[in-house]
Amino acid sequence: MEIINLITHINKIGMKIILLFVSIFLMLGCKSGDIKDLDENTNIPDEEDEVIIPKIEVDNPYKNVNWEKAIQIRSTSHVHITDQAALDRAARIGYRHLPISNYYPSAPYYPIDSIKDGQFRVKQDFGVVKIVNGQPQYIEGPIYWNDIIMDKETGWYNSLTVLQQRELPFKVGDFIFKRIPKNMIFSPNAEHHAFANVSGSVHINSLGSLFSSGTFDARNNFKTFWGGGEYSYGAGLTWQETFEKMLDQLLFKDGGGITINHPTWTNTVNGKVELPQSLVEEMLDFDPRVLGIEVYCFTDWDLEMWDNILKTGRRCLGFFVPDWGVQINDFKGGFNILLMDDFTEHNCLKSYRDGAFFGSQFGSEDLIFKRISLENEQLIIEVNSKSNFTIITDKETSKIDNVTYVRHKISYDIFNIPTIKYIRVEVENGKERIFSQPIRFIKTN
Repeated sequence: MEIINLITHINKIGMKIILLFVSIFLMLGCKSGDIKDLDENTNIPDEEDEVIIPKIEVDNPYKNVNWEKAIQIRSTSHVHITDQAALDRAARIGYRHLPISNYYPSAPYYPIDSIKDGQFRVKQDFGVVKIVNGQPQYIEGPIYWNDIIMDKETGWYNSLTVLQQRELPFKVGDFIFKRIPKNMIFSPNAEHHAFANVSGSVHINSLGSLFSSGTFDARNNFKTFWGGGEYSYGAGLTWQETFEKMLDQLLFKDGGGITINHPTWTNTVNGKVELPQSLVEEMLDFDPRVLGIEVYCFTDWDLEMWDNILKTGRRCLGFFVPDWGVQINDFKGGFNILLMDDFTEHNCLKSYRDGAFFGSQFGSEDLIFKRISLENEQLIIEVNSKSNFTIITDKETSKIDNVTYVRHKISYDIFNIPTIKYIRVEVENGKERIFSQPIRFIKTN
C-alpha cells in the first residue's frame, strides 16, 4: 500500500511538472511583447481540475470603417438652435450633420423647413403628462393650448397677468428657418428632462427619434404646470417609460439611440452637479441602444467617469457637444466626427449607433484620425500631423510624443487572452484634441 501511495504521489508531481512545462512552452510561443511572467498569482491547476479558457469577443466600433474611402462628417449629438442666426452660425463653424436638440417642448425640429414660430403654443401633436386625481396620466395629443387655458369652466385665463393675457390666443407665426444650407443634413432629436423618478439634473437626448415630450411653458409663465393646469413641463414619466417611447420612435431601426447628457455640469442655479455613476450604469444596462455619455459638454469634461464606466466592462461611447454654445454665440467646441462612405442621414445615424466616429474638441482638420485598426494583436493609430498620443486602458496609461503613427501591442496572458478590458486613444497637438471610441475585449464565458 505504501508503494502504491508513493507511485501515486510521484505521478501527481510528474503531472504538475508536465503542466508547468506546457505553460512555459505556451509562453515562448507568444510574441515577446505579449509574454506575461509567472508569479505567485499564476495558478498551475491540479490534474483533476478542469481548465476553462475564456472566449473573447472584441467590440471594435471601427471594424467596418474603410479608412481609405471614408469621409469625415462634422456632427454633434446635443446642440440648441432656435433661430436663423444660430443656424447660420452652425454652418460657419463647420457642422454638416445637425440633430438639433431643443426643449420646451422637447420636440424634434424636423423636418427643419416645417417649423414655425409659436406652433407648439397653439397645437402640439404629441401627448403630455397631466396630474389627474393626484396621479400622473399620459394624455394623448393633439393638445390645443388656447382652448385649454381659455376654457370658461376649466381654464385659468383670468388668473394670468395682463401682459400674459395679451399674448392669448396664441398664433402661429412664420417659418423660423428660411435659409437652410444645402450641404447640411438634419435629423430628429430633442433634449428630455423632468422625469418622474430621478432628479431634475438628468437630461437625456433621443438621437434619431421622433419622440416628443413636455410643453412650451418654460418656467411656468402661463401656469400650465401649477397655479392653473397640472401638466408636466417635461417628460413626466419615469425615465424607463420615457426610454421605451424614445426607442419605439427611432427613425431607423439600425441608427441613432439615447445619450446621457452632461453627467457632470455646471449651472448658475445649483453650481456643479454630478449624476451618480450607479444611475448612469443602470441606464446603460437598460438597452444596447443607450449609447453612452457626454464626455465633453460646453466646458465640462467627464473623462474620469468615462474610464470608470469602461473599467466595469460596459459599452459606453463618448460624445462631444456644444450644448447652448452655438445658440448663445459663445462656442467652446464639441464635435463628433462621423465616418462613412456616403453622406446620408441614415449613414450618419448608423455611425452613431455603431460607434464609428471620434470626438474632436474644436473640429479642426489639422488633426484627425487617418486610421484606427486592430491587426495581429496590435492597435494601429495614425493621424495627419505630428502630435502627442496617450493610450488609455483599464490597467495603465502610456504616452508617445511628436509622432503621426503608433503601433501598440495588446498584452495577452498565457492562454492568449487579452489582459485588458478596453483601450482608447487621445491625441493632442497643443491646439486640438481628438478622442477615439473604446475598443473592448469581452469575456463571454
